[in-house]
Amino acid sequence: MTWDYSIYPELSETKINTFKVAGETIYLVQIAEHMVQNCMIFVFEEPDFLLENFYSIETKVKSKTLGRIIANLRSKAEIDPGFDNILTTFVEKRNFFVHKIFSDKEYGLANDELCRKTEIFLNELQDYAWTVMNVFLGCMVEWSKISGIHEQMDFIHDNKHFTQLEQKKYHLLIKSTRKI
Repeated sequence: MTWDYSIYPELSETKINTFKVAGETIYLVQIAEHMVQNCMIFVFEEPDFLLENFYSIETKVKSKTLGRIIANLRSKAEIDPGFDNILTTFVEKRNFFVHKIFSDKEYGLANDELCRKTEIFLNELQDYAWTVMNVFLGCMVEWSKISGIHEQMDFIHDNKHFTQLEQKKYHLLIKSTRKI
């Protein structure tokens, strides 16, 4: 059955922009989450990790909530306290965004003021997602060096983003308690 959308009022430019920012936020949050998951599979997995076990480990990791994955990370790594606060805030803001933002009285699409507040929140969440993604990407790059596969990853060597990550040494914010 086709739905007749003409019964809804026209969306204002402000609401359309808020929807755009929400879409951008979903994109960045998903990238950050995937980076955390990939690090749990490759960087912080048990020392006897075998490529043959990748799919079973991937299924196990990806079936957990982000909060549980980070709790697991805390048991396998020493996390810089400042970055640990960022992780905690990221998870809280991510969960609020995914589960409650449009039903909370302080945020939403009902009027331009609520749209502006929502966009401010979403932009802050994007900043947290970007930071989380870069720290875990830095861990992946460092792991690739230690594992001996870095030189085969041609896309890394002339990439400005990866060069910045290596210079900033974000991987030092999370130290694995296992030996690679």
